[in-house]
Amino acid sequence: MLQGHLNNSFLYSPSLVTLDLSFNQLYGSIAKWIDRLSSLKYLILKNNSFEGKEETIPFTTKNVSYLYEGKVLTYMSGIDLSCNKLTGEIPYQIGFLTRIHTLNLSRNNLTGSIPMTFSHLQQIESLDLSYNNLNGKIPPQLVGLYTLSFFMWHTITYRQDS
Repeated sequence: MLQGHLNNSFLYSPSLVTLDLSFNQLYGSIAKWIDRLSSLKYLILKNNSFEGKEETIPFTTKNVSYLYEGKVLTYMSGIDLSCNKLTGEIPYQIGFLTRIHTLNLSRNNLTGSIPMTFSHLQQIESLDLSYNNLNGKIPPQLVGLYTLSFFMWHTITYRQDS
């Protein structure tokens, strides 16, 4: 039942391996210092009230909780930012996190279309973008994601651009 801003709470914890702050009442932006946690392998921030555009991408996948390992953020294997208040377009830079296996951005207020750079996610197994306000077509390049076994899209509001 943690409440408030996350701020620099864990700044001096370089040996921190797991950080699970899910199901709290944390709000504000995702802390920019999080990339200084060089030993961090598991970052779970779901079910909070983080807001704003995704400047830094802080994991329920296939409706089951899994843990994958990796280095924040470039080397993370899984990212779960579901059930927050994220707004704006999905940053195309997420497509360059080529080692992730699961990405869950569901139940936010994201807009725009799925970035074509997602075709670079060659190890992705689960991609959940449901319950957002996305539009446009699903990029045909995603057909080449042979490891993708779960793609939640049927609850995405897609509108064909004119």
